[in-house]
Amino acid sequence: MHLRYYFFLVLAAGAVNAGQVLRGLPRCLGRDVTEKYGWMLPHHASDTNTYLKQSAGAVTLEINVWPSSNLTTYVAGLLLADVLGVAVTMAEYGDTVDVYKRAAMGTTNANLEVWPSNKRSLYTEYILRRGSVLDGGMIGYTGKIAFHINTALTEAHPSLIFDSWRSFTNPAVLAYFPAAATTQPARKADGSFLCDSATYPYCSNGIFVPSQCLGALFSTCKELWHFDPSYSPGEVEQRIVTLGLKLVVVYLGATTIDAKVAACAVQGNYGCIAYYWTPEVLPSVYNLSAINLPQARSECYAGYSPAKVGAPDNTLSCDWTVELLAKIISASVRDTTPHIATFLTVMALRDTDINSLLREYHRTGSATDTACAWIKVNTNIWSAWVPAPPAGFIRSLDQITPSDPIAIVVLAACAIYFAGALLAAVQLYRLRSEPSLRAQSPVFIGLILFGTCLIAAGVLLETLPATTAVVCVARTRLLSIGLTIVLASTLAKTTRIYFVFGNKRLQAKSLRTRRLMGVVTGFAVFDILLQTLWSEVGRPYATTAAVSVTSYTWQCAQAGTAAFATTVLLYIYHAAMLVAACWLSYQVRGVASAFNEARYIALASYLIAFAAVVVLPVVYLSIDFRAQFLIKCAIILVTLYGVAALLVVRPVLEAISLRDMDQVDARPSDAKGGVSAIATFQPGLTIREGSAAPESDKSDGATSSTAVGAHTALVRIGEGMALRKMGGLFRQWQPATMVLLSSPPSLQVYYDGAAIGTTYSADVFAEPLVGALHDRLDGCFAVWLGPRSHLVQTPSPGDANEWVRWINEAFNATARPTRSSSTSPSASTGGTSGAIAASLSRKMRGSGSRGQARLRTELMSEMRH
Repeated sequence: MHLRYYFFLVLAAGAVNAGQVLRGLPRCLGRDVTEKYGWMLPHHASDTNTYLKQSAGAVTLEINVWPSSNLTTYVAGLLLADVLGVAVTMAEYGDTVDVYKRAAMGTTNANLEVWPSNKRSLYTEYILRRGSVLDGGMIGYTGKIAFHINTALTEAHPSLIFDSWRSFTNPAVLAYFPAAATTQPARKADGSFLCDSATYPYCSNGIFVPSQCLGALFSTCKELWHFDPSYSPGEVEQRIVTLGLKLVVVYLGATTIDAKVAACAVQGNYGCIAYYWTPEVLPSVYNLSAINLPQARSECYAGYSPAKVGAPDNTLSCDWTVELLAKIISASVRDTTPHIATFLTVMALRDTDINSLLREYHRTGSATDTACAWIKVNTNIWSAWVPAPPAGFIRSLDQITPSDPIAIVVLAACAIYFAGALLAAVQLYRLRSEPSLRAQSPVFIGLILFGTCLIAAGVLLETLPATTAVVCVARTRLLSIGLTIVLASTLAKTTRIYFVFGNKRLQAKSLRTRRLMGVVTGFAVFDILLQTLWSEVGRPYATTAAVSVTSYTWQCAQAGTAAFATTVLLYIYHAAMLVAACWLSYQVRGVASAFNEARYIALASYLIAFAAVVVLPVVYLSIDFRAQFLIKCAIILVTLYGVAALLVVRPVLEAISLRDMDQVDARPSDAKGGVSAIATFQPGLTIREGSAAPESDKSDGATSSTAVGAHTALVRIGEGMALRKMGGLFRQWQPATMVLLSSPPSLQVYYDGAAIGTTYSADVFAEPLVGALHDRLDGCFAVWLGPRSHLVQTPSPGDANEWVRWINEAFNATARPTRSSSTSPSASTGGTSGAIAASLSRKMRGSGSRGQARLRTELMSEMRH
């Protein structure tokens, strides 16, 4: 079948050659129409950045030059582009010989109107044997070549039969048709006839004359108008010969035959017979009737040879077969874009649909306009061709922004932290010369505060969408350097405590702040180098990730083995620092440092370790990104608040409270809930083992503290005292009684209202206050009870100095304890002094803060006996 060349001849001025010609494809449907099918973004989506649409793929549709192929392919192309969002290329070819080959090679991906009767061998080769081309099924409408006459003639003469081949041997019927030689045959550009005898030996003077019309019989024959001898070559001519039709074939070319048929089609007085096919423009626009030839049979072509047209032994006596027009699709389309293959396979047009398109095309002259107009009024037909999009084909953006409620909470927490950090930094600078702060290394406190602020800034960036690599890198850099500064400063403080207080062999070693600052700087520089390696090798980037089948979000990612290795290296570095901090904190857990600093450093280190253990799995777990954000930010912020409270706020508040104590009376008050003043206080009640009575001072009521004899066991009772921890946020004075036994040494502390006291038999050391603390806390001294330090209030500065001397003499203490040997409460200590302690313990449990004068009398009586 070579009727595909029809449109090639129709384009008189710009003929389409056999090569590929690409055609444009305008937009037809708006998104308000197409969005309901789920392949295109909503029409109200002005910002396409809020949606993530998968690629619908690309396809190249082959157009052949005749109108029905153009119209059908443009309908498919416009729908694929506008409804499914496919990138469609329209490629026009002037031949159909290689249509299967082009589809197999992927040069084109589909042809939607293939006339199959002369391509059975290609079907077998490419579809059945190779499998490189798919059978897309039938397009729906049929194709048929036939001899056509104007229907108006048959209607004007109903007594005559015009639509049977036998009628064209009947002179009564032939009388209505133009005589042979009435119409001039067409010529080529070089002046030769369109049907030249050199190419087509059966032609003479541009026409074909069958044997039944030769010689004198020529005048009895009529004209049959034909396009071109290459259309169904030899078949028209052989049918006329075999059936004995009184017709002479005149080859007019496409332009002339269209004009002549159009003029003839409306006439009822005379007729015309022409070679034509359906679907085509003229048969759709004008009423043309097909002449019925003998029914087509499979064996009909057995006696026919195109090379022997007109020969007596060459026969072709049946009609052209009805063509079930087919679609072929490249197998690669099914494999890469199955939704396109599904659409093309399901697509079908009825005969009424293609004829409607052809009539409209005759009116507009534009295949694209005609196809678009048909699409707009036939939604009920083509909507069934559109497959459902795959799950998650279009996802809306779901991300955390600063306006998100959970982000607002995080931002508020960060703002509060920054405000508190600024206030703490100001106070830290103002109080940097205070003894309590100087004892706890204010430089490192400031560094810890700075590091936590950097981490908080990293948390702040978590509320910004990770749409660029800059955000991704900034988050990691701030968290990494902030954590390094905090851990390095913690290590520096812990190391100083360990060397100065916790290791007797190294207590004399000088660990100056400048030297430790160099170590912290080294840690920070190494972290920056690792981060640079991480960012340069790993190349972090922002990418999208599916949240659900309908939504997506932005996240940071890295690709490649090198990126993984550098990330692991960063983790190992920080993990090593954290393990070292926790180990050192554990080692100094019992060190009796000033203000119990070791204890709080240990708590901060453990808190950071706990946060790291929880946060790291959360970061890599496949959980909802909002839950991940909330857990991660909440744990980091809680850790920041905890570390700042333990290592920054606590020493600042201690310094403030100690500084302000010179503005108020530091001694216990008589107010309710305070420490009761005892008028008969005897600071150094001394009881000698075996003596008749305690030694007392003279008229001023001071008791002598001189022990009589090396064998004497002394018990000193300090009533009306008050104790307060030197470190901690929640410190308050507590009234207490202290009992000191000289041999074996023990110090018992009974807080008012407590049933049981606490006995310390080792690691006890007392020290007078010096400098500003001494001026502010007149009458106080410091005592180390195991690893904890306390402030002790006495009624007068002299009492404080005496108790410092007594305690250190009893325990032979010359320096602060390094470890606590015993901090457990004890009811007795053994020996005579143990009995005294046991008796005193029972008495104190029974009396509390009442009857203290009576208690002293009873105790002295016991000692005398």
